[in-house]
Amino acid sequence: MTRPTALRPTLAEPTARIAVGALCAIAASAAVFLLLDLYAVVAMRSRLKSAISAYGVGSGRWIFTLAILFLAAGSAALLVAVVDQQLTRWRSGATVALTLWVLGLLAIAIFPKQDWSQPPSISGSIHLTASGIAFVSLPIAAVLLAKPWLRHGTHGVHARRTRLFAWLAIASFSPLLYAFVVAAVTGVAWWEVVTFGHSERLLAVSEVATLAVIGTWVLTRK
Repeated sequence: MTRPTALRPTLAEPTARIAVGALCAIAASAAVFLLLDLYAVVAMRSRLKSAISAYGVGSGRWIFTLAILFLAAGSAALLVAVVDQQLTRWRSGATVALTLWVLGLLAIAIFPKQDWSQPPSISGSIHLTASGIAFVSLPIAAVLLAKPWLRHGTHGVHARRTRLFAWLAIASFSPLLYAFVVAAVTGVAWWEVVTFGHSERLLAVSEVATLAVIGTWVLTRK
């Protein structure tokens, strides 16, 4: 991937508005999930062992769906701002990966999770596949976005910070990857290998933080 050659010297006002709107949407999504977790812990005495997607089952599904759509919309807007600021191009690996993250989130919102102690369903399988694609795509996008700018005098700091958070997200995914590998080798259900809810929340926090770092980079003038 080659470095863009015509980086904007300053951040255009429309781009700034898009980036700020993106960060606000992402923050709103994170706040909703935080409130859902607080309610589960305080009112329901939950230990948060269940997946975040469990909030998408039942009468409260609309809250989960709305939060995911906020996250998807914020991520899509952030992609527009990143390209408009010429940190990457529309035809780039970073753009493709970030697009897969957004599409994965949309699929998660549309297709609810299932109880994996029951026989697999089409909806549950799509939800699981979309979750895997989304969780993997975002850190890959961040690594690819940062790579051309690592040695840049002005943008190098932001690029290295973006890469760091991307690798933290990848590391956060390792317990879930371990669970899938153990399940494939031993036949033990993957959700019994690790405390899935805790692992998924750690991954979610690291990925939202990665988005925030990218958004901060966009808002920083050259």
